[in-house]
Amino acid sequence: MSAVITLKAPGLFSPEYRAITTGMVTLVSLIAFESLAVATIMPELARALDGMRYYALGFSSVFAASVIGMILAGQWSDRRGAALPLATGIAAFAAGLLIAGLAAGMGMFLLGRAVQGLGSGLVSVALYVVIGQIYPLPLRPRVFAALSAAWVIPSLVGPGISALVLHYAGWRWVFLGVALLALPASGLLRPALAIAPDPARRPPAKCGTRPLVRAVGAALCIALLPYASQQAVALAPLAVAAVLIGIGTFAHQLLPAGTFSVQAGVPAVIALRAMAAGAYFGTEVFVPLLLSQQRGLQPLWVGIAVTVGAVSYSAGSWFQGVVASGAGDRTVRLRVGMGLIAGGIGLVATAVSPDVPLGIGIAGWSAAGFGMGMVYPILASAILELSPENERGTNSSGLQLANALAIAGMIAIGGVLYTAVVAHSARLAFMSVFAVCAMLPVFGAALAHRSAIRRN
Repeated sequence: MSAVITLKAPGLFSPEYRAITTGMVTLVSLIAFESLAVATIMPELARALDGMRYYALGFSSVFAASVIGMILAGQWSDRRGAALPLATGIAAFAAGLLIAGLAAGMGMFLLGRAVQGLGSGLVSVALYVVIGQIYPLPLRPRVFAALSAAWVIPSLVGPGISALVLHYAGWRWVFLGVALLALPASGLLRPALAIAPDPARRPPAKCGTRPLVRAVGAALCIALLPYASQQAVALAPLAVAAVLIGIGTFAHQLLPAGTFSVQAGVPAVIALRAMAAGAYFGTEVFVPLLLSQQRGLQPLWVGIAVTVGAVSYSAGSWFQGVVASGAGDRTVRLRVGMGLIAGGIGLVATAVSPDVPLGIGIAGWSAAGFGMGMVYPILASAILELSPENERGTNSSGLQLANALAIAGMIAIGGVLYTAVVAHSARLAFMSVFAVCAMLPVFGAALAHRSAIRRN
């Protein structure tokens, strides 16, 4: 009689992956906490540094600088591997936090925010390359699910903790505390930082200074978006349109050929990521406004309702990474995710009417979050699967760049559309914004099959 021994497949926290997985999740959690906490402390910070006129730049400078970091990390990773970009990104993120936390004036604070954004851009792309280098194909969806989950706890406790730190220690310790916590995370990532590329297997990828110059141009356009959207009602659409044309021009030169036409393979994966991110996060900006203005919810309940989306996002990533990663083909799962985003936004839109139970709108936001959580690991895994080893950095940076530009663009478009219509009808203004956002995942569902085709 013979015994059959079944070897358990390694998981994310198996001995060979435990430190790297923990380090990545910790680092992403710190980045998430800081980005969410700043919104809570920024009014007090801007008053303390006499910089209220630069309030919006305190947010957009990070976003803009991250674009430069993404492009730099993509080129750097393809030439030399992910170790140096990741180490440099962590160092820049921590240095930016220290500069911001020790700032004596608004100029120094904005410099720190830019350095911090550069670091987060480097890290976001380098982590994708690390995942492609270290984790086998079956584990990658689970890694991306874990990184999605890393945003949930900060979204739940970040604003409250930052408010306590602001009250008892001062706003500076929000930045200084995160900088100190980044050190243990970098220590856990030492195995990843020790990985060196094999020159025999990694021919140098095409690179140059032009992409960086174009990235700077795109970053400047992103930094200008908040100011363009704050112009007079008659001028704002023209100003935003001009800035968006600039962003589109630079993006067309930075993203892989065929992205704007959703050509099969890597371009389609990047385009689909932009559609999903633009729709979901473009809607997210207006959900609190809808709940407070149209339904009269108090801030506490608005926060709870918005948190439902964050928890559902994590649940969708977990479902895709752990339960459904091997079920059916990529196209079917993408269409389900895109359909949930579109349908969820549609249900959110019904909440503009007081005759519709508020629970329907909240259920819709939960469905949209679950769908976005599904789509994220599918496309993140696909970009690594479809990319040659020496193009993983460039293509991962394209994915992250498209994500960032789509979010910035949809928020600006939504803001201009809402401002133009709200004077006539608040309900119509919300409906118009949500309709534009919902169209993107509808197109994404129709074009999802193109992400499953490899083009060399």
